[in-house]
Amino acid sequence: MLNFIKNILLNDSISNYYNKGWYAEALYSLACLDYISKLNNIPLAKEYNAYRNKKLKKTIFPRDTILISKLTKNENEKNNIIKRAIPEFLKYNIIETNINNVQ
Repeated sequence: MLNFIKNILLNDSISNYYNKGWYAEALYSLACLDYISKLNNIPLAKEYNAYRNKKLKKTIFPRDTILISKLTKNENEKNNIIKRAIPEFLKYNIIETNINNVQ
């Protein structure tokens, strides 16, 4: 996970994504960066403060949550996963519950 922080900062991926209009990718990367930094007691990267007040207009859910909701015609799964969402992602309207496989 620390390699992820190093790569994001060295490549300035967040700004690059945002400048291309890839807002979901930029904010997801920023949420990962902030969450991993918090877990490792690393101060937040100040160069991304301008993005921390942004959020996506439409909430992004994991694919399997969307599929279950469509198949069951029930929004309960979406409501349940929102309750378990990582706050650093939720603030950008991104629903994520697990990033243990981030590199």
